[in-house]
Amino acid sequence: MLILYTCPMEHVKNDFSGKTMLIVEDCELSYQLLKEILEETGINILHATNGHDALKLCIQHDDIDIVLMDIKIPGMNGLKTTQRIKLIRPDLPILAQTASVYPEIMHQCEQAGCVEFIEKPIFTYKLMNALRKWLL
Repeated sequence: MLILYTCPMEHVKNDFSGKTMLIVEDCELSYQLLKEILEETGINILHATNGHDALKLCIQHDDIDIVLMDIKIPGMNGLKTTQRIKLIRPDLPILAQTASVYPEIMHQCEQAGCVEFIEKPIFTYKLMNALRKWLL
């Protein structure tokens, strides 16, 4: 389950209008929470619940600017999905998200092609910092 934490810097206005984000998340509640937090940023959101759908969306939508990839998704896991996306979209930034905050997992995410690692529970300010870093 995804829990979002806030911090005093939350009042900073984040405007990602004109950008598109693919959220790969199999938990509907987690997706809805992310969507609600991101709604005020103006970012266009696409959603996939598994690796195969995420890969299809990346092929169909060359306007995707960033991916938030849950590492533990059904079917093709997030690491394998990231590797396959990177074959067709090598410059697409992919942010890994997982509750498994172990050095070996973080290393596997980096090896797969993830540019950043965001641990669950997600702190909203960390997600926004990562989006500003890769989208602006």
